[in-house]
Amino acid sequence: MSLLAVAATFEGKLPYEIVDANHLADPIETLSDKVVQTDARILALTVMPGPQTASSFEITLALKRRFPDLVVVWGGYFPTMYPRAAMSCPAVDYGLKGYVNGDLGTFLQSVLDGTPDLSYPNLIYRDPQGEIIQNRMSKLVDINSLPEFPYKALDMEFYMRPTFLGSRTIGHHISLGCPFKCGFCGVVSMVNGKTSAETPDLGARGVARLVEEYGANAIEFHDNNFFLGEARTKSFCDQIAHHKIKWWAYGRGDTLLKYSEETWASMAASGLKMVYIGAETGSDATLKKMNKGGKQTVNGILQLAETMRKFDIVPEFSFIIGNPPDPVTDMDETLEFIKKIKVMNPGSEIILYSYTPVPQEGEMLQSAEDAGFVFPTEIEEWSSEHWQRICQRRDGELPWITEKIRRKLRNFRLVIDSTFPTVTDENLSPMKRTILRTAGRWRFATNFHYGPYELRLLNKLIPYQRPETAGF
Repeated sequence: MSLLAVAATFEGKLPYEIVDANHLADPIETLSDKVVQTDARILALTVMPGPQTASSFEITLALKRRFPDLVVVWGGYFPTMYPRAAMSCPAVDYGLKGYVNGDLGTFLQSVLDGTPDLSYPNLIYRDPQGEIIQNRMSKLVDINSLPEFPYKALDMEFYMRPTFLGSRTIGHHISLGCPFKCGFCGVVSMVNGKTSAETPDLGARGVARLVEEYGANAIEFHDNNFFLGEARTKSFCDQIAHHKIKWWAYGRGDTLLKYSEETWASMAASGLKMVYIGAETGSDATLKKMNKGGKQTVNGILQLAETMRKFDIVPEFSFIIGNPPDPVTDMDETLEFIKKIKVMNPGSEIILYSYTPVPQEGEMLQSAEDAGFVFPTEIEEWSSEHWQRICQRRDGELPWITEKIRRKLRNFRLVIDSTFPTVTDENLSPMKRTILRTAGRWRFATNFHYGPYELRLLNKLIPYQRPETAGF
């Protein structure tokens, strides 16, 4: 979607080709061939922290060696959050922070003309002395003013995939940004608490296009915060209900808790099956430390779990485990809270992550730095296996996460995943689910998580996916 959004801004003005390097056996050779075949002069990459940073670094260096005059532009979360690290790669000519505006084509044309517009908002570049310059961030674009995605630039069949939602599931979004500034969230660097949402009518037309023109029967809405306004949400749901699709989206717990039963009924009738909600922790004090904002509380999450059970919509609660300065107490409080959620609504999905700092001043980052955390400054270190795992929030390779914490968390995951197998894994037959539940139930009931060797063996015999690492 990020590439479609960028391409839409200069559709019909500049020739382009979208290449999804995530699905290429040899991205460097494929892209090299494309440069030769199309006489491309600009290579623009969208870069996320983690594996995309490493692969983008490798691709950029290789293509710059082969085509020294090729202009390389990096955009996306990584250059937005870590602009100096992005520009530490000598092969990157320009970076772009935040969301692109509708006039990106004008800047790219200036580059092609040999007179790059160095006043362009959001631009990162080097001056003649090699100093890195960062232009001001522009106002968040009105999403209603942007052109439609140029789906014809892609093989849409390739992106239709089977999930628990439907046999032809595709990603989409109808809003930008989030009004909150959580201390652990990279979205803050992109929008600084600003939002822009499509009108219900425009959003419904986008759904109709995917359903009627491309045969989608399920949609994953990857908006940073989908449920921006109850009236907007209800109107949108009422307008798409006749399509009989199933859908999933991100949402805020405190926002959803304020919705009326009438709106919940409309959401359910429109095909909403699951909402990803940042519950974050089992402590109200930690929510405050996280700068979660709004009116979210631990009790509010429990109430939301009960409401969603009533309307047969699955809450997918995510948690950030083991936060400094006291990661053990933080973990224990949160794991106990998760058990309460499972008693309240056994169908709740549980997603567990370790806290990974983002460059946002606040109590969370300060606690991490006090524990010895330091961001890399060079692209080579960001591309290392160690930092790729940290950015993916895997295994807690951080100063405050001890082996004891990792082991306890792994054991808890085994017990929870066995006792309550995810509904998103369609490879689990009813019999397999019964076996897993039976094996894990006694441990959940007695709170005995130590040494779950039988569950580890069972996980090998009956493999099941965890949504935080495998998605749907």
